[in-house]
Amino acid sequence: MATQRERQRDAIVLRRIVIFLLFLVLFGVTTLSILVIYSITSYLIPFAPEIQTVHTSIGLVSTPTTRARRVGPGLKSSDFYNDSLCPLRGYFLHVFICAFFYSCLLQAIFRLFRVAFYKLNSRKSHYLFLIGIFLTWFIAFLYILLHLLKHDFEYTSLAYGCWISFANVYGLFQALLVMYVGPNSTVCLIYAYIVRYSRRKTHIQPHQQKLNSRDLIILKRIVIIVLVAMGIGIATLITFLVYIITNYLVPTAYHLQGLSISGGFFMGSVGFAFITPQIKDIFLMKKQRIAPVIVVDVIL
Repeated sequence: MATQRERQRDAIVLRRIVIFLLFLVLFGVTTLSILVIYSITSYLIPFAPEIQTVHTSIGLVSTPTTRARRVGPGLKSSDFYNDSLCPLRGYFLHVFICAFFYSCLLQAIFRLFRVAFYKLNSRKSHYLFLIGIFLTWFIAFLYILLHLLKHDFEYTSLAYGCWISFANVYGLFQALLVMYVGPNSTVCLIYAYIVRYSRRKTHIQPHQQKLNSRDLIILKRIVIIVLVAMGIGIATLITFLVYIITNYLVPTAYHLQGLSISGGFFMGSVGFAFITPQIKDIFLMKKQRIAPVIVVDVIL
């Protein structure tokens, strides 16, 4: 009995050492990456808005792609996906979800700086946001890693994959708060502040007013997309609240969760494509109109 306890204690100590070493490695990689980013951002600064757009699009496209691997589970047994890689697939799925919502938050902060802090050196602000893109993915990978290390991703035969179980109330509540409620609420608050700021400021130059109105329109569309994603995900939230109150889990709970995630991000990807001029032009094949120029030679 004592030997078994000693083994368990040694295993716990070893696990803590591994986690500590992992954090040291991540810290070193982060520091090195920031230095590399700082050295190459001078070449990327002119394309900062486009890079942010691509950054958000990666999160949008990757989530349904990761989810699509589980399409057509009826052709296979219910335990086909219950392998050693199942928690890892659940980990990456949640990383992409977290990165998408935080990328929307980063875009909102970018618009806030352009409207309310337009006097700030644009070169410095672009440096900050290019580093912010890296930090967004770092936070997503690191935070979801905590759930992976705590074994929060459990296989569910109803969903044919590994999710944070509804029975894990604390883990799911924490994930919803950090990944979902926090960034989305902040985006809405930033939008409300920019609207109030734009109405209060009347002595802004006409050129800056034009830029502010454009940024406000873009941010408004981002808020609409975020609200659509939140609205589609309301089924999961209601199911979770019903489970907390009544201790009864709806049989289709995990199907609703998967459907809300896939549907929400599909609609978000389509909507985001049409609110981004660069992507919209590609989809609509917008042709540039060339005005004819008549050249008249005058002979004296």
